[in-house]
Amino acid sequence: MQSYTIIISTIINSTEDLIGVQKVIEHLPSISEWSHDLDDCDKVLRIVSEINVSMVLVEQLGNLGITANVMEIFQEETSEINGFVIL
Repeated sequence: MQSYTIIISTIINSTEDLIGVQKVIEHLPSISEWSHDLDDCDKVLRIVSEINVSMVLVEQLGNLGITANVMEIFQEETSEINGFVIL
């Protein structure tokens, strides 16, 4: 199984923007985790997903008027044994 950690620089300035991000993410079922740091200068959005959704995410955020740029994508191979994920 593969896992992608996607780091995106955003221009998210308000709670309303963050709610918009949440709605976009809810429609991408491959995303298992996400976090956003409003205090960071790059306002980094961190996504963990089963597939690389970076371009879809950037496009959908753009449709909301949120500027987003992919900074980095990490790909990991994982294995699962008896329901436990082995990195």
